Amino acid sequence: MDAVKIRVRQDLERMVINYFLRGDITEDQSARLCDFIDNTIGGGDFPQPFRGNKQGRALIPFPTTYTGAKTNKASADNIPPAISSEIYAPYGEPLPEDVEDFRETLQRDGLILICYQKLESREGAFFDVLWAQSNSRNEKKRRICQWSGPVRPELLPYVFPLDVEYTHNYHEKCTLVYTVNVAPESVMKGPLSDYEAYIEELKKSGLQVNFDYVFNFNAEKRNRFLEKNKELFALKLPTRIINALNDREIYRVKDLKRITIQELRTAQQIGERTLNETLALLEKAGIKLQDENQNKEAAK
Repeated sequence: MDAVKIRVRQDLERMVINYFLRGDITEDQSARLCDFIDNTIGGGDFPQPFRGNKQGRALIPFPTTYTGAKTNKASADNIPPAISSEIYAPYGEPLPEDVEDFRETLQRDGLILICYQKLESREGAFFDVLWAQSNSRNEKKRRICQWSGPVRPELLPYVFPLDVEYTHNYHEKCTLVYTVNVAPESVMKGPLSDYEAYIEELKKSGLQVNFDYVFNFNAEKRNRFLEKNKELFALKLPTRIINALNDREIYRVKDLKRITIQELRTAQQIGERTLNETLALLEKAGIKLQDENQNKEAAK
């Protein structure tokens, strides 16, 4: 992992996506540029949330043997010790009574479900899901996979890869409870022929999934971003502002009441000029953000 390369790559990809959002380039051009940037710069990926213990040792999603061994693990935030276990549960196999079965819920066109993890914190339970492409146009025939990032249980029917960034607010406070491995270990760690054979097996299994669909991680994420924030884009807000609002889980006009001018000012890469332009656009639309200073004066 090269943190510098990852940062540069993400900045360039965000710049390309911004050009697409403004209509300066087409969606196909944007996707091709993002793929080119990713393949050229590389650098790997940041460690996914919850993928390690307090000492930084990684938790491997696909152990050599699925023994279900349990170990106690105390968190750094005084969270009660949780039991982490590895469970191998291919389609059709029953799960332990205390393990939620989301295998059908997490099926997606163009993807195969590799595993999902349950995590707990003082904020409640979260799940993180790993998928791999079932069909791709890359000439290297690589196994390309992505995690969703931690989401609450009620969002599992709607979650997709890359839905949550690595900077998620809860990543320092969670403890791994268990990992449900749906695909055999050889699918991701064995020869490519095992991966391809598994996809063919799934196609013949009767699952209601289009495994021939080409799922482009960058393009799909961008389309979801546009759909989720369509009310904010309709206000012609700067993309930097929309990204900052997304970091605070604000996607609609009615959600703007949850953020103050001061909070928006402290967001990364938001200058005073951008902030003033945003406030003017909101005022034009009849929307006024809360001002902490005015609230304090009114309370005196």
